[in-house]
Amino acid sequence: MAPIEIVGWFLSAFLTICFISSVLFILKKPKLFSESDSSFLQKNYEKAKSKSNRLF
Repeated sequence: MAPIEIVGWFLSAFLTICFISSVLFILKKPKLFSESDSSFLQKNYEKAKSKSNRLF
């Protein structure tokens, strides 16, 4: 094989591994992010609720 073909195969393999790992990371949905999102939403809901109570 020519050297350019070898470089192409290595590049192709590297990009394939990167793609698969990124898809797995997206599907995994890290626990830390989901917990922080839910607590953030809950805090915002409580803030909005307290502001609406002040209006009445």
